[in-house]
Amino acid sequence: TDAERSLRQAVELGEEMGLPAKKLVRLYYWLADIVWNWQPRYKEGLRLGMEGLQLLPNNEQSIEVAMMNTVISISLSMLGDPESIEFGLRNAAFVRDLAYCEEMRVVYSSIAYAYLNMRDVESALEWLDLFEEEAFVTACKAAFETYAGSYACTARLVSPS
Repeated sequence: TDAERSLRQAVELGEEMGLPAKKLVRLYYWLADIVWNWQPRYKEGLRLGMEGLQLLPNNEQSIEVAMMNTVISISLSMLGDPESIEFGLRNAAFVRDLAYCEEMRVVYSSIAYAYLNMRDVESALEWLDLFEEEAFVTACKAAFETYAGSYACTARLVSPS
């Protein structure tokens, strides 16, 4: 697809330019998302996840590590590999300490899915509740910032000089 081709070019250019690892990993994530969501090529997704993870320092606890663990977890799960649970649960150890962003929705879901694969429904539901809360709070903050900015702009326009 055009999106896949464009993202592959972006990864190549990023590597040539010496783009910082975290920025390059985000390109790997979106490329993997296309590969395993839109064209179910899970082995390719697994390869991209492993390559992206290798770009990051060992033992780092970042959004980018969580994203790559998620790519690996989902790819392994779709390939029927029980090791998928391990990669899903790796994120459970640190994602609560990270700022929520759009990419985290899949991270939280993969943690819940790992718990479901272990037949631990209670923990899966806890992670889904946490995901819902984080997403809601983030959406509310964004809405407030938009509203507050609009209000301040309007106040400047109507206030007497």
